[in-house]
Amino acid sequence: SKALTLLSAGGSSVSLGSVTTSGQQDYAGTITLAGDLVSMVGGSIRLGGPVALAGNSSIVTAGFAGDDIRVTGAVDGAYALVADAGAGAVNLSGAVGASKALTLLSAGGSSVRLGSVTTIGQQDYAGAITLAGDLVSTVGGAIRLGGPVTLAGSSAIVTAGFAGDDIEIAGTVDGAHALVLDAGAGRIGVTGMVGGGRALTSVAAGAAALALRDVTTTGQQDYAGTLSLNGNLVSTVGG
Repeated sequence: SKALTLLSAGGSSVSLGSVTTSGQQDYAGTITLAGDLVSMVGGSIRLGGPVALAGNSSIVTAGFAGDDIRVTGAVDGAYALVADAGAGAVNLSGAVGASKALTLLSAGGSSVRLGSVTTIGQQDYAGAITLAGDLVSTVGGAIRLGGPVTLAGSSAIVTAGFAGDDIEIAGTVDGAHALVLDAGAGRIGVTGMVGGGRALTSVAAGAAALALRDVTTTGQQDYAGTLSLNGNLVSTVGG
């Protein structure tokens, strides 16, 4: 078999298995995906519509700058989804798993933009993350954010709350919005400063164990669990 140079498909509905191209892929309509979308040499992969997963799937570009992944609609289906753009950007602008939770989601790029995501299990993100909604794992699995986080709206990160259902943020967190972290019997670890660049409005975090550095908010801060603190907790306006 030989990869296509590019593929563009549009209709009221578009049903896809696996697609391999050397370049760009563009889809428009109500999309059903049951395989892997791969661009091997260079080019973005764009899905312009709601996506229903009908099998475990991945979306993978060649990974150079500009080799972006963009999904401009909701994503639903009880399957795993991996999105890997390398030095490109990943943008999931619609709600993921709101109607039917995914089993897991892994997304990596130079930047990763997220709204709300609901999975049954694990969530992993790598890159400079913009978060404008809630990340929720309903049955079991950690939620890991491997990069600096910018809040673009009030957000919550919530695991199922069993031992091992941890929340890990390997970077700073900034943005004039509220953040709630709830890991239940799991642990919470934030390796970077929170609010150091731009203060959050409030922070609430609860887990069996919490490891934090500096946290700056304009308002209230609440922590529940065994706290390991390597910095200062500062509320600048009131709370």
